[in-house]
Amino acid sequence: MFIQYQNQIQTLPSLLKAYCEAEEGQDKAEKVALSDYLNAQDMAFIKWVQVVLHLGRNPQSGTDIPEELYNKTLQAFDMLKGWRPKEIEIRHMILKNPLHVYFQQGLEVLGIGPQEVTTNRLLMRPLGRQDLESIYALASDEEVAQFMRFFRHTSLEETQALLEEYLDESSCHSLAIFEQESKQFVGVFVFKKSEEDPQVYSLTTFTGKAYWNKGYSTEILEVMKPYGKEVIKAQTLMAYVVSENTGSCKVLEKNGFEVVKTLTFEDLSCPLLIYAFKLED
Repeated sequence: MFIQYQNQIQTLPSLLKAYCEAEEGQDKAEKVALSDYLNAQDMAFIKWVQVVLHLGRNPQSGTDIPEELYNKTLQAFDMLKGWRPKEIEIRHMILKNPLHVYFQQGLEVLGIGPQEVTTNRLLMRPLGRQDLESIYALASDEEVAQFMRFFRHTSLEETQALLEEYLDESSCHSLAIFEQESKQFVGVFVFKKSEEDPQVYSLTTFTGKAYWNKGYSTEILEVMKPYGKEVIKAQTLMAYVVSENTGSCKVLEKNGFEVVKTLTFEDLSCPLLIYAFKLED
């Protein structure tokens, strides 16, 4: 029941910590960043945060399983406390220090951590700003960038801009990919919401050359299809691939994607293929 907030679980703790650890009187920028982030979320998420903070401040004893404990606490808030408008809830919420400690303790009470997805050989967890240099190592490689929509990166600033785009939770749901055995960073997988239809997502993925031709792309896509349906709540997945990228075309077709449109552009040496996969109800 908490997996829909996995991106926020990755982002919010660092904002809380930066605000709480800033010196008194010098925390204005951190407070604004935290308030802006919370105000951009919906009320359901604000309620969830308040419950997590409450459980962190007031650890519960007993045998309740996490879901039952969460629901019981939420119901108590609903009936006894009630909910003020979102802006007021946030204003009162961020007065209670140390927020980052309470939040972490509340997550532990509920058995929540950054949500991970695993395959036989890989582990995927929410992408974060700590992945900047690993992404740059890939994006600055000419061969990796060859079939991507970006040109080869020549500075960390270019990669920072791309990472911020991927971390925009209003439009993207992004994962970092690692080998389970070596713990090495493999690449990135991104679901990007369509501006025309919020139930349609396009897929972007790229990996380091050392991990090509190992069957990883197929392994990833096999788990990302059900993930897209169950977590992202997508109905259709799209992929945009130039026809020269035969490896990616084969992976998509092996996983049931079909070409629905072919486009040609003057600045492209080959057609752009648009693939689609309908997720079953």
